[in-house]
Amino acid sequence: MLTFVVLIIIVTRECCVWVMGLLGYKNLGNLVGLFLLLGAALCYRHVKGQIPHRFVVANSRILKESLFAFLPICAGVGILLLNLGNEGIKIVMIMLISTLIPMWLYAYLAKRWL
Repeated sequence: MLTFVVLIIIVTRECCVWVMGLLGYKNLGNLVGLFLLLGAALCYRHVKGQIPHRFVVANSRILKESLFAFLPICAGVGILLLNLGNEGIKIVMIMLISTLIPMWLYAYLAKRWL
């Protein structure tokens, strides 16, 4: 089941990146794919009822394992922020506004609707 869930995620993401690339907004492909998957899950829940437990477990496992991919990025950002000096506060605020708040909102909506 984990392989099937990974395949769904990859195919959805790549299709969205391709379509958004055709429209001239290639960078929006990941975000569109994220909302497309949320919309598909909402439609499935509305039509069929409960989302199968196997999908929820597989998704949770993927998220837990993918966190380790961000550790080198976090270390690099930490070093960068130390070298920025006074500009570091501005960069942190931009990161909070552009990343943390939309992801928090998405998680809140997904938890509430699913």
